[in-house]
Amino acid sequence: MTNNAWNTAFSTANGQLLIGDTGNNPVWSTLTEGAAVTITEGAGSIEIDFDSAGGACEFIASATASGSASITFTDLSSSYSSYIVEMQGVQPATDGVQLWLRTSTDNGSNYDDGGSDYIWSMWTVHDGGSDGEGDTSDSKIILLGTPGEELGTASGETSSGTLRIFDPSSSNYTRFCFNGSFTEDSSYHASMHEAGMRLSTTAVDAIEFSMSAGNIATGNFKLYGFKA
Repeated sequence: MTNNAWNTAFSTANGQLLIGDTGNNPVWSTLTEGAAVTITEGAGSIEIDFDSAGGACEFIASATASGSASITFTDLSSSYSSYIVEMQGVQPATDGVQLWLRTSTDNGSNYDDGGSDYIWSMWTVHDGGSDGEGDTSDSKIILLGTPGEELGTASGETSSGTLRIFDPSSSNYTRFCFNGSFTEDSSYHASMHEAGMRLSTTAVDAIEFSMSAGNIATGNFKLYGFKA
């Protein structure tokens, strides 16, 4: 500008807001997510509260399995009302196993594995027909694979799916819904629809994926959160 003398040298960086008024040099301030900032220029000021809108989906973290005993995500918090885990190309190192889910209430120091910690039910549809499975008192939630329809290690016997985690930081039971697709160790293609619940009102702050035996040979896991 030439009218109000904005020709004084200055520089800003990404994430900064620049403000100026008549006869004064411009000022700027860095905007930080989740915080309010007040910018004063002359006799006036402006306050900006910069935060993500409620309900917005944000990428949080990713993990890649490579002969891994488990894949974990920690630090689940009340900043997010629910979470999604997208998993692709998951395959076990051992033939004829299942993919399990467990939760933690101490941010991953321990994962709940008591005999009555979870309830789950699933419906599986495959080339040979369909069937349902479930358990009202279990030490884990089975996400993929059931007796006779387990995960395999042959070429192409991989699985992918989406897990939704509802309100883990509340004083209600944490609920889970899973939709997945896999080729089982008998070469059937199968789709699986599952719902489960942690039978405790203690807030869940970490989750663990593991196989019923052996390691996770391959797989990409991505965690997303929906802002509260």
